[in-house]
Amino acid sequence: MINVQIPRTIGSNRTQAPVWRPSSQVFWVLLALQALVIVVILAGVLNSLPSGLPLSQADTPLRVRDFVLAGDRAADPLIEVVPGVLQRSSSLRGLQFQDQTYYYYYEGRSNYDPLSRGAVTADQVELLLRDTEGDTPLVIYRVIAR
Repeated sequence: MINVQIPRTIGSNRTQAPVWRPSSQVFWVLLALQALVIVVILAGVLNSLPSGLPLSQADTPLRVRDFVLAGDRAADPLIEVVPGVLQRSSSLRGLQFQDQTYYYYYEGRSNYDPLSRGAVTADQVELLLRDTEGDTPLVIYRVIAR
């Protein structure tokens, strides 16, 4: 039989590892740092979005429609697109608003915009407005990919 003596002291001689307990200031600094990271990521995502989302410029198609229906010959002169056929220059080249080019055509007429000419396909354009108030519907679109 082996007789081992175990001291019956309550405490021991071992040293405990130091425990780091953060203060409330550290909590607030870490929370602010996390908020800053989220803001930076959100700003990066918003910058990577295309500039011409439909909801970001909702009134522009209406302005294009108003310009087309006004028919101002001084601001939008007639040009000869093919021999003997005159069209408004905006019908061929589009209208420039807020760094975007908007095109239009009237349904049921011969048109010379990029979609009607076949320069772009239907999946390369974004239809923005179809105005049915006149005799022939006016369609306004923009090219999203070439």
